[in-house]
Amino acid sequence: MPRRLIALFVLSLVFTATRAAAQGPLAGCKDPELLYTSNGSSWTETSGRLVGPVKFVCNDTTVFADEITWDEKLMRAKGSVLVIQEGLRVTAERAEMNRETKLGTFYKAAGTARLTDREIQPSMFGTLEPEVSFYAEKLEKLAPRKYRLTDGWFSTCVQANPRWDMRGSSGTITLDEYVLLKNAVLRVKGVPVIYLPMLYYPLGEDDRSTGFLLPTYTASSVRGQGISNAFFWAISRSMDATFYHDYASKSGTGAAGEYRFISGLGSWGNVKVSTMDESERLGADGSVERAARRTYEVVGSMNQPLGSRFRAIVSTRYFTDVTTLQLYQQNSYEASQRMRYFSGSVVGGTRRYRFTGLVEKRDFYTDPTTAQRTGRTPNLRLDMGQQRIGRTRVSFGANAQLSGIQNQLNAADPSTNKGLWRFDAAPTISAPLSKLSFLTANVSGSWRITHWTDSLDPVTGTREPVSITRPLAEVRADVMGPVVSKVFQTPDNGYAAGFQHKIEPRVSVGWLSPFEHVNNVINNDYSIDCLVGGNTTVSYSLYNRIYAKRRKGASAGQTREIFSTGIGQSYYTVASASACDTQYQSQAPGQFSAVKIDASTAPTDSVSGRFQMYLDSTTLQTQSYGASVTAMGSRGQVTAIWSKRQFLPDVPGYNTPASASHALSGWSQVRSPGGRWIGNFGFQADLKQKTFLDWRTSVSYAAQCCGISVDYQVVNVAPYNVGIQTDHRFNFSFTLAGIGTFSNPLGSFGR
Repeated sequence: MPRRLIALFVLSLVFTATRAAAQGPLAGCKDPELLYTSNGSSWTETSGRLVGPVKFVCNDTTVFADEITWDEKLMRAKGSVLVIQEGLRVTAERAEMNRETKLGTFYKAAGTARLTDREIQPSMFGTLEPEVSFYAEKLEKLAPRKYRLTDGWFSTCVQANPRWDMRGSSGTITLDEYVLLKNAVLRVKGVPVIYLPMLYYPLGEDDRSTGFLLPTYTASSVRGQGISNAFFWAISRSMDATFYHDYASKSGTGAAGEYRFISGLGSWGNVKVSTMDESERLGADGSVERAARRTYEVVGSMNQPLGSRFRAIVSTRYFTDVTTLQLYQQNSYEASQRMRYFSGSVVGGTRRYRFTGLVEKRDFYTDPTTAQRTGRTPNLRLDMGQQRIGRTRVSFGANAQLSGIQNQLNAADPSTNKGLWRFDAAPTISAPLSKLSFLTANVSGSWRITHWTDSLDPVTGTREPVSITRPLAEVRADVMGPVVSKVFQTPDNGYAAGFQHKIEPRVSVGWLSPFEHVNNVINNDYSIDCLVGGNTTVSYSLYNRIYAKRRKGASAGQTREIFSTGIGQSYYTVASASACDTQYQSQAPGQFSAVKIDASTAPTDSVSGRFQMYLDSTTLQTQSYGASVTAMGSRGQVTAIWSKRQFLPDVPGYNTPASASHALSGWSQVRSPGGRWIGNFGFQADLKQKTFLDWRTSVSYAAQCCGISVDYQVVNVAPYNVGIQTDHRFNFSFTLAGIGTFSNPLGSFGR
């Protein structure tokens, strides 16, 4: 029942207006109007009788009746009673009201009430229709904001024969608080669908009221038939909580609690704690494939200002069993996740100084029982932004950080731990070398000092408690240009008023001073530990860009890039430095990186695409491809992503069949004019194995006051759950305007 049914029961306005009309000649009414037949009609200051048809208007209320009588205690209207207000229309056989208590009753009351004036957008999950219709054998006003409903129903399907309605033998309505119905039955096309001995539903003006949510029915090959219930607690205007209970015939029972708050601009947080008691799973031969177990999961995030200059940011996802996490996820991306983590940071600063304090820990599960642990506990960093020195063009800046690094190949095996403490600092000076518009050149120099508390024995490959310090001088020069540009004016072109073509050559040269103990450094990351002393890196690339001044109505519009393509490569004087270059895919050591070729296009606001490929610098064979395209329009949207990693017997890093991959994924949506019909289709396919990892299709139809939605999903869970091949999930549901989505016992996708 929608909260805005409050308008349906605001009959106090009706009684108040009627009372004013009954006190003598419309006392208390502004611009009153009274029409009635004179035969048999009379009144005094304390009583009266109007014989009709009678019409009287008091303020914003109009009342029609065949006869109206009143005395010092009661006011009565009978015979085709009709009450009209802005957004409200009520008919009844008769009505009466106590003039002293202001309480009264409508008999055989029916009508319509307006719920909203906003534009309604069709949705597969149901929408709020602009009006609601209702009926009650007896509607009593018990208190200023409390009503009793006897043998009544309501529906947001305002038609001669509503497609659905919610009926109850009796009920209580407390405005702005709740609705309580006994023996509630949801009927669709006159057919009873759901029966509830007691239905409690909150009514609140701010869309947030404490109460039970409607149950959800589920079905899947893995979970079986199930039902999920929830209770919502509106703690205050800025915080709330939801409590869940799940039951599934095959997987077992679960419970969860979720808490959310928003205390101000940029201050918010949420946390969800869930547990699941999985039942024992037996194989076809009766053997135990999975023992009964209890698992937990905690997911949360927070963003909280600490004064005016600092902010705390926290996020976490912790679980006790990775197979349970993946098995019951509907979203295929979530089902592929294998990482649990905690991250908390404090960031802020003043003027050119910025401080970051970070604590994080991540466990990545290479298999259901083995996790690789990484993290920083803690990482303290101070940055001093670049600032000009006096009136010169030379700028100075610096940064320093202290890190407690965690890196353990197996979290359960201490012998695989490569963790240590590291301090790193780097003051930097930089200066521009060119003032030309077609040529950009910058040079920078830094002195980096790095200290590790532990080092590596290059012979045995084991960690030793021997500290090591590395001083490195770095000089870098970046040049873009000379840039060649040409403009083409096309006033008669229907696509654009003009085009511009740019050719941008780029060259970067970086030199690191020699460091003889490079093999003693424990490599925990690429940005600091992997730097190779004595190496010079030369990176070169060439970009072509095309801009168009798109027409927008009668004006020429703005200039935007519609196409670009680039090719680039790097050269290293020390071959081992190539494995540390984050601009390129991981590769075996060599003096030349792979050749990177990429292209992107966005000819319109609704169409974009990108392509990328890497060529081996020695054999010129393609190492990998990648492409994506997106098209949007008023009738739908299409997105596709394709990637392929080659098997190359003669190229190190690509010479094992297991390293090859070939994948295709996509998603599309089609909408009919007005959005009544909506169709979705999405998939992820492993083209190497010639199989679908996941595919899902759904079709929904939203009519004036109800709709239908059909969903079907097939998920290949074999890669992360032994003994299970696929999970088939089906959902058939109908939507009711202003009520929400009800699913039939065939179920939905589960969690």
